[in-house]
Amino acid sequence: MQEEYPEANPEAGYETRFRCYKLGEKGSLWLRIMVNGKQVHASTPDDEVNSYRYAIKFLGEADEFLPNKYSGKNPLFEPSYSTLEMTKHDKNVDSVNIVPGTDVSYIDCRVLPEYNLDDILDDLRSIAKSDKYGKVRIEIEQFKREDAAQITSPDSEIVKLIESAVIDIRHITTKKSGIGGGTCAAFARRAGMDAVAWSTSAEVAHQPNKYARISDIINDAKVLTYICLE
Repeated sequence: MQEEYPEANPEAGYETRFRCYKLGEKGSLWLRIMVNGKQVHASTPDDEVNSYRYAIKFLGEADEFLPNKYSGKNPLFEPSYSTLEMTKHDKNVDSVNIVPGTDVSYIDCRVLPEYNLDDILDDLRSIAKSDKYGKVRIEIEQFKREDAAQITSPDSEIVKLIESAVIDIRHITTKKSGIGGGTCAAFARRAGMDAVAWSTSAEVAHQPNKYARISDIINDAKVLTYICLE
């Protein structure tokens, strides 16, 4: 079976960018921001409390405050800083002539292990209590959370083993790094074990026409087999 996608061009950075193993994950926090105001007809603004307008103000303030406070960097990770991204926005009303009484938005936080996720929650709730938002009620809910597990030591036995396996089987050099997304290795780390996540990837997660190269899967299987036989 011929692959649909050609082999990667090393000159494009594939060799150095996508062949690495993960020693740790950032903390992950998904937040739902619900702003409650008063729904009315758009032609009578004196009677409204526009939840959408207050949501924009709140999210804008949070978007400026959080990256400034949590601005530390850790070179193990790519990117090396905490990411705090506004993402999904729920539908609020069915018609253009309706001022929304409730507006719901989401923030995806991938936070360096040096920071406590509870501090981010406390900061957002403190902002929400400001007098400027006195006309609305802002509810901040964490509906998915994974605190960062202990990072595997670069000098651990499993790291040395996978390094030798990749060199012997793939004949390529790799680098140690962390990741903002979750990996199965985190479960082992939380249980007190050293663990490393390894894969060769085209780095197209959540992009249109996402794919995996068959050759990458086969070569990664060879590396894992080699490790199991050691």
